[in-house]
Amino acid sequence: RFLFALLFACVSAAPCATLRNKIIRLELGATSEGVPAITKAVWAASGATLLADAGGGLSAWFSEDLAADARHGRVRWTVSEDAVFLRATSDLLLQDGVRVTWIVELARSSGLMRMRVGMKNVSASPRSIEWFPAWAANWRVPGGSRWLRTWDSLSFHAQQRPWPAGRKIALSSRLHSSEAKGSNPYWVVGGGANRFYFGLEWSGGWEASLAGEAERLEFRVWLPPAETQLKLAAGESIEGPAVIMVPVAQTDEAPA
Repeated sequence: RFLFALLFACVSAAPCATLRNKIIRLELGATSEGVPAITKAVWAASGATLLADAGGGLSAWFSEDLAADARHGRVRWTVSEDAVFLRATSDLLLQDGVRVTWIVELARSSGLMRMRVGMKNVSASPRSIEWFPAWAANWRVPGGSRWLRTWDSLSFHAQQRPWPAGRKIALSSRLHSSEAKGSNPYWVVGGGANRFYFGLEWSGGWEASLAGEAERLEFRVWLPPAETQLKLAAGESIEGPAVIMVPVAQTDEAPA
């Protein structure tokens, strides 16, 4: 197989790297606050926009002590590939020598995307991590997002509900998605021109916060402190669970 790596640099809100297959094109750049992000996604065939970044800072990703002194600079993305995925990564140095890597992958032959972060302690002292982010985004969604479908743990009972005006919907599960009041780690957002199918690659406890409106979809997914319990030794690194997303055109729901 052929492997390659390219390095791109960009300023805030400007696309600086692209992942593309026959189905989707992803543009990678930075939010207006200088955080690495998927700045835009479009259907490759039609050029129609799936989503576009609407901005966001580090407070959606990390605890205040980590996010307080991030060295933003210019966001850079490194693009590579393997037999299964096209991949882009971008690094940012946070407080006390914690380096975070944003990782975005696009499957070579489908619309499946994988999004996750990794952390490395590049300092000489151990560093405690209070809670671990999976992914966070604030997207403009043409056609809007009007409802959220989830499945209860144990019973797998489906719930479909409209977005409550001005409020967020919280999802979570404490242990292996098996508590009666929890949710399974997958959900669907729909109602506009497209539907977005989400899943979390994780079998333990997790939390998510989601909000939608006429032209917006916002979400955060993370591992709470009880699940994280993380202390990185000097030089130690770790990757978190991936959030998977598959966009599907409204007319293609049955085949999807």
